[in-house]
Amino acid sequence: MKAHFKKIEAVARQYTIMDFGLLKLCLFSAGVLAALYFHETFERGIVIIWIFFIGSWLVILLKTFVVYWDKTEEK
Repeated sequence: MKAHFKKIEAVARQYTIMDFGLLKLCLFSAGVLAALYFHETFERGIVIIWIFFIGSWLVILLKTFVVYWDKTEEK
């Protein structure tokens, strides 16, 4: 398990500013989605927030495990 966390840390060091921006967008969208389920006023915008969340989550997931995963060296 410790080796897995070291690999993830090495992958995160390869992230660009855009990658971190997408990660922030993903986490922000997840927070907004959680808040929307507790407040009925903003239910109309929930589909747009879901689209932002799923889109940014998929990009971060693909970049982490497809693009950067093999580029890291195991120590």
